[in-house]
Amino acid sequence: MGKAKRIGNFITGLMVFILGVLFFLFPEDGYEGVTFLLGCVYLFRGIHSLIYYFMMARHMVGGRMVFYLGLILFDLGIFTISISDVPRFYVMLYLFIIRLITGVIDILRAMEAKNMSSAWISKMFHGVVNILLALYCIISIKDLNTVVMVFSIGLIYSGYVTMRTAFRKTAIVYIS
Repeated sequence: MGKAKRIGNFITGLMVFILGVLFFLFPEDGYEGVTFLLGCVYLFRGIHSLIYYFMMARHMVGGRMVFYLGLILFDLGIFTISISDVPRFYVMLYLFIIRLITGVIDILRAMEAKNMSSAWISKMFHGVVNILLALYCIISIKDLNTVVMVFSIGLIYSGYVTMRTAFRKTAIVYIS
């Protein structure tokens, strides 16, 4: 990773971390912001995946999966932006399902990485944190500010991991 990419990752991580802290400190004002931000992230990731598919991935093995992922993320983004008017209970269930699925996938990836003797501890920790956040959503489903709190904790952790990754040394493989 070059210096410009490292600086960009650090600034992105810092902005996400600060946004997470702001949502955590002011949860009563952040519900609409959380649903809008979450929807925009899914929408832009979907658009990015679709652009990547049409530019490169359609010529690759497994490129069709990139297309399907882009469509799903695009639809999920539009859906998330449109649910800001529904009761918070449904958004809490939505957040619970997303956190639970993400946690299970991260744990499965960590177990696969452990079998391949790769770095797996941070992936496992990330999966466990996501599952714990999902359980917290279910335990405190009646609290209206829980959606914002869970999302802000996820943002703080994501910002921290992004900033940490910016300073991590990356291995470069040379083929001669």
